[in-house]
Amino acid sequence: MALLWRNEDNGCIKGYSHNHIDFKVTQLKPRLETSRASGEPLKTLMISHLNLYITLHDSTQEPWCVIGDFNNIMCQEEKRGGNPYPRNLIEGFNNITAECELCDIQLLGHPYTWEMHRGEPNWTEVRLDRAMANPAWIQVYPMASLYNLLHSTSDHSPILLECVKRSSVVENKRFRFENAWLKEPICYQIINDCWNSSVEADIFQKITCCSKQLVDWGKTITGDFKQRIGICRRELDQLKSKTDEVSAQRYKEVKEKLLVILDQREAYWKQRSKQHWLKNGDQNSKYFHAAASTRRRTNTIQKLQNDQGMWVDWESGLSDVVTDGYMALKLDMSKAYDRVEWPFLSAILNKIGFAQGWVDLIMACVRSAKYNIVHGGREMGPVIPSRGIRQGDPLSPYIFIICAEGFSALIQRFEAMGRIHGCKVANGAPRISHMFFADDSYLYCKATMNEASYVQQMLHMFENASRQQVNLRKSSIFYSVNTDHHVRSQIGSFLQMITADANSTYLGLPSTMGRNKNAVLRYLKERVRKRVHNWDTKFLSKAGKEILIKTVAQALPSYAMSVFLLPLDISRDMEQHMARFWWKTSNSKDKGIHWMSWDKLSKHKSVGGMGFRSLRDHNLSLLGKQGWRFMTQPHSLVSRVFKARYFKNVSFLSAKLGNNPSYVWRSIWEAQAIVKQGVRWHIGDGSTIDVLGEPWLPNDAEPIVTSCHPALVNAKVSNLMANDSLQWDDEILADLFNTRDQALIKSIPLHLTSGGDHLYWTVDTSGIYSVKSAYNMIQKSNGHWNTVEASEFWNDLWRLKIPPKVKNLVWRGGTNCLPTMTMLLTKRVVRSSLCPCVEKVRNNFPFLGAIKEKKDLIATVCWAIWGARNDKVWQNKMSTASFIVAFAGSYLEQWKSAQSSNLESSQTGLVAGDGVESWCAPQRNQVKVNVDASLFGVDQSYGIGMVARDDHGFFLEGVTKKFSGVVRPEIAEAISFREALSWIKNQRWNQVVVETDCLIVVQALRTSCEMRSLFGLIIKECKLLLAELRNVSFHFVKRSANVVAHAFARASSLYSGCTFSMGNIPTDLLSCLIAEFEV
Repeated sequence: MALLWRNEDNGCIKGYSHNHIDFKVTQLKPRLETSRASGEPLKTLMISHLNLYITLHDSTQEPWCVIGDFNNIMCQEEKRGGNPYPRNLIEGFNNITAECELCDIQLLGHPYTWEMHRGEPNWTEVRLDRAMANPAWIQVYPMASLYNLLHSTSDHSPILLECVKRSSVVENKRFRFENAWLKEPICYQIINDCWNSSVEADIFQKITCCSKQLVDWGKTITGDFKQRIGICRRELDQLKSKTDEVSAQRYKEVKEKLLVILDQREAYWKQRSKQHWLKNGDQNSKYFHAAASTRRRTNTIQKLQNDQGMWVDWESGLSDVVTDGYMALKLDMSKAYDRVEWPFLSAILNKIGFAQGWVDLIMACVRSAKYNIVHGGREMGPVIPSRGIRQGDPLSPYIFIICAEGFSALIQRFEAMGRIHGCKVANGAPRISHMFFADDSYLYCKATMNEASYVQQMLHMFENASRQQVNLRKSSIFYSVNTDHHVRSQIGSFLQMITADANSTYLGLPSTMGRNKNAVLRYLKERVRKRVHNWDTKFLSKAGKEILIKTVAQALPSYAMSVFLLPLDISRDMEQHMARFWWKTSNSKDKGIHWMSWDKLSKHKSVGGMGFRSLRDHNLSLLGKQGWRFMTQPHSLVSRVFKARYFKNVSFLSAKLGNNPSYVWRSIWEAQAIVKQGVRWHIGDGSTIDVLGEPWLPNDAEPIVTSCHPALVNAKVSNLMANDSLQWDDEILADLFNTRDQALIKSIPLHLTSGGDHLYWTVDTSGIYSVKSAYNMIQKSNGHWNTVEASEFWNDLWRLKIPPKVKNLVWRGGTNCLPTMTMLLTKRVVRSSLCPCVEKVRNNFPFLGAIKEKKDLIATVCWAIWGARNDKVWQNKMSTASFIVAFAGSYLEQWKSAQSSNLESSQTGLVAGDGVESWCAPQRNQVKVNVDASLFGVDQSYGIGMVARDDHGFFLEGVTKKFSGVVRPEIAEAISFREALSWIKNQRWNQVVVETDCLIVVQALRTSCEMRSLFGLIIKECKLLLAELRNVSFHFVKRSANVVAHAFARASSLYSGCTFSMGNIPTDLLSCLIAEFEV
């Protein structure tokens, strides 16, 4: 190891050893320290060698950079070939670099710096050399670059750290193990010898070697049973007439050999017949042979129809039809936005059929672009472009998609002419020729030179018309596994595109998924680790850490988790990185004390957790949304592809995993149980819902019919309804269903809405699947969020209008996560629990659950007390009680003053006139209608009440109605609002104000979001009525302003279907009406 520097550079050697040189540059300000490191080659000493970096880190307070051969890697992706790198060494290296606050400097060029056995099957490349620096050094050289240079004779590549960035038909039988071989003892010896012959070979190499040896040996066993049996029988005939002892012994041996051969023949043909219900040893060889022959004839392909519609056999080219592979071209457009030609865009817009005025408006927007160049403080320009669309403009992505429609039409034309053929994953699946996402595109066709020439012709036509240009360097080709390597080479050379490797991505996700899912998806863990490691804990409070974890760290893997079910190891590792960041303190170099497990931290805040996500549950809720789309968007391309491949004749809820599933389908299928738990059928006419096996009963625990009468097989729900009426047929229900199912079916109201059957999501009021609602449902199912256990203390705490860091401190105190002397004693960090400020009192955090008044000020005082305690511990600074209380009060007032301009209403969706607390008469010439609903659990019914009064407050009319069935409160309130609108329409009142005390109904009426639930359907009908009644407005009021309507709704149990006027109103209702009028 050597260190060289120029004479004009001043520095000094701080220390050195066989593995490092520590050098300080003294002429620069600030002074810099550089360590030249050489890793320990012996893996047994690597862990102890890592302590060297801790020593170097502790000895310097200045910008520090380490460069050299670390002889270690940070993740498995930094090694290609050979066995996986030991995981404990990777974790130890990452832990040490994190403790030393060293950040890896990105390597530019070839990703590996050391190699061995180039060109051989065991060729290995590893990134052993790197440069790492602490945040202070990176702040001095933010543009530093690390380059991988070409090497000559060494197995290591030199690396250069620049502190200033540069400018820059023969059947190929597959191996099948023969059960007949097991009859020969030598079979076990062959397997044992092959398995133990090479200790260094991996399992796949051993299987390959073993299969080759077995095939070579097994030809003599399963080759010609007839000849071997004939030899044995002829020898037995010769020995039969001899009576000497030797011949008798030989006769016995040959006969046993014949029985073994017969047993082998039986096993041989049974294996091919697939008749596993018969037993060995029953002399069924002829039957097995016949069954195998029949099966072979059935499976033999005589003819196939090619793409031209012609039938071909084996002599006329059937093998070409079978072996034709497919390829997928991943096209990258060079400077796609900048190359859009304006005349081409205008022609596309006109061809699609947009109005000429609209086309002129869009083109005027596109041509309005002007650019100014600022260089050295001087402004040059304007530069007026003649083509291209602006980056960052909200309109640009849509314009480019319209331009891509021209390319799509060209591909469809070539496909219609039979020049290219898209691929499909199964019979009945749509044939896919291309997929576009902005300027990223995939093109699918057959892997033949003929179609490759048409692809090239098509690309040239599009380039000439649009002036777009395919970047051949960045484009690549995927081939199906049955594509011949010679054909791949020909096509790649002709199209001048490379073959995509296993590490290629599309839209940020892996394009291919191998056996080792951990290796493919490990990049997510590394991304989270690097992001968390780059955050400086010195400037972040616990509240700040909470925001970063929830909005950044937990959001990083969400995109991939929408497609793949991450392995548990990766999810746990990411949670571990987040937990370390959460618990690490600003003055600690280790991972900090973990006062609470991540499982408890991920509980809801109302039960004492921090509300962090459980990544596994979040992953399943994201995948469940894909299953929801399969059911609610069956005509989308992705739904049609997956349905044809995996659940052709059933719904997604009844789908099985299937044979040889893709990892994407396996991931979505894992979330099937989540979707089943929350999805239900809304019954319209019942014609599309099967009685058995479908979730349509109003029972969260078991929404499927449990009765098993034979007449229910293949029956529809519509068969259970009375003819020509929206009522259940009581006789049919009594005959076919058990008591439990009868009660549930009768509780389903059929009169609420019109329309057909459809699925909806029960967990969300809108009836549409949301990741948030699914995650909450999983948490409740796992017992992590039980609303019954929700503490009033925690709810009050999180509702307080105090700084977030104060809330966090109170939370830590209430959950015993605050490092008081008492808690530190339980962790064996200290030996005494006495308070450092008052040594005669135990140091603990007061529990605030019993405090009722001035909770915001008391919580802030606790935060100030904790700060004063820390000042005493770390700075020996003592504060008086009066100062602490005054400081807390002043701090709270200042914070509230700063937040006052940003505070939003705690109740969203409210407008002027909402939220009044007492009833008042409407404006002149207006009618006010108050509505309310009430549930009656005794007889499984609900009622509504409506009251109309004029501008003087005089009673006009009141209505009570009662309905049978069990519904949720918000549905009953929505029905009452709909009935009120129908009542207003029939009365032909003008200028009407409707008031209800159900905020959910008012918010739903004012939103434009689609809702699939029963509640949403009723709201939709209300909106249609409001569109007809243009002179009707509505408001939300408190319960105290809706007393009379509430009384009428409660009275509907006694006065069902009644209309009251001032002359016949019951006495009990009249009293509350008078009381509200007097107010």
